[in-house]
Amino acid sequence: MAFGGGIQYVTVAQSGTVSGAFSVRNASKVALQFPVTNGNAFLQGAFDTTSANYVRLYKTDGSGAFTLTTPTSVGAVVSDVMAPFTNCRVEFSAAQTGVRTITVLAKF
Repeated sequence: MAFGGGIQYVTVAQSGTVSGAFSVRNASKVALQFPVTNGNAFLQGAFDTTSANYVRLYKTDGSGAFTLTTPTSVGAVVSDVMAPFTNCRVEFSAAQTGVRTITVLAKF
C-alpha cells in the first residue's frame, strides 16, 4: 500500500448482475477496474450493507444515472459519484457470461 490506499476485490457470479459490496468509507479517491462481456455498468450506494438500502447513483449534475459503457474492460475514477456513501457495489444491465472480478482501488 505504498500509494496510501487499499485494494479490494469483489465478484459478480456467473449469470449475475450485481457485485458484492465494497467499502469506500473515508476514501478520497476511488477507481474501479473490471472486465465485462456485455451490458452497461451502474453504481449503487448505501449507508450500510443491508441489500435493500442500495440505490442507483446518479451523476453529480443530476442528468441521469452514472453509467459505464462496457463493451470490454473498464477502468474509471468514480470518487465524485460515490463520495457521500460508505458502501457501494456495481450493477450490470445484462447477466455476465462468467464470474467477473472487480478491483476497487481506494486512496485514503
